[in-house]
Amino acid sequence: MALTRWRPSPVVVVTVLSVVIGFVAGQASAVLDNQTGQVTVFWGRHKDEGSLHEAYDSGMYTMVVMSFLNVYGNGRYHLDLSGHPLDAIGGDIKHCQQVGVPLSLSVRSNHSLPTNQSALYLFDHLWNAYLAGTKNGMRRPFGDARLDSVDLFLEPGIPMEHCWYSLCP
Repeated sequence: MALTRWRPSPVVVVTVLSVVIGFVAGQASAVLDNQTGQVTVFWGRHKDEGSLHEAYDSGMYTMVVMSFLNVYGNGRYHLDLSGHPLDAIGGDIKHCQQVGVPLSLSVRSNHSLPTNQSALYLFDHLWNAYLAGTKNGMRRPFGDARLDSVDLFLEPGIPMEHCWYSLCP
């Protein structure tokens, strides 16, 4: 009895490949369905990234973190938005909040807050200049627009004993 080599027809090959590809695609889809679909972006580091309004309207992000408010210690702060015009940002913030995308301000420092009082000064500045505070004489760079939150972006290299513990009870 002679053995002959069996060759599948092109129809069989296409059918099998279709089943395998369909199975793999279904598994990949199931994995993606378990993802949150939430994407946060740091905005404000490059002027060529477009306006804050454009970032929100792209539909790509569920939260935008504005970067950075630099803290130099002793009550010195610098809002660094790399050339973005501040006069338009207040309106952009309000637009973004109307469509349900929250905005946070990232606070960056490579300096410690050496005392509880310095931490309170930073809190007072954040609350009254960027959040819901209304302190007379406090400059609000975005007018009456209020940010949703702040985050602390702690630079590497700060000794752990100086890592802003006074902000965390």
